[in-house]
Amino acid sequence: MDQGKELARLEQFVDKLLTNYNVLKKECDGLQKRLQDREKENKQLLEQVDGLRSDKSDMHSRVTGLIGKIEEWEKSQSRKNDNGTSAKSASAGNGSGETMSIFS
Repeated sequence: MDQGKELARLEQFVDKLLTNYNVLKKECDGLQKRLQDREKENKQLLEQVDGLRSDKSDMHSRVTGLIGKIEEWEKSQSRKNDNGTSAKSASAGNGSGETMSIFS
């Protein structure tokens, strides 16, 4: 009878091991799925960040170009005023004969 009890204990132990294994396996599968989902989300976010960086770079270039055009326009207006071709419009601006910047 002693062998029967030991065998029953062994069966219970093996059943408990298999049950725990199945629980852990299911948990592991769930964690692997979550990891895959997070990696996919991470990849999407990195692509979004790259796109935003590219947009920022494009906007910076465009704004820099616009500022350059405005500065050139101001220089050309200043040259016109210095040559006396637009003295009337210059004196109408601020009374001093200087060109007013749109930024001042």
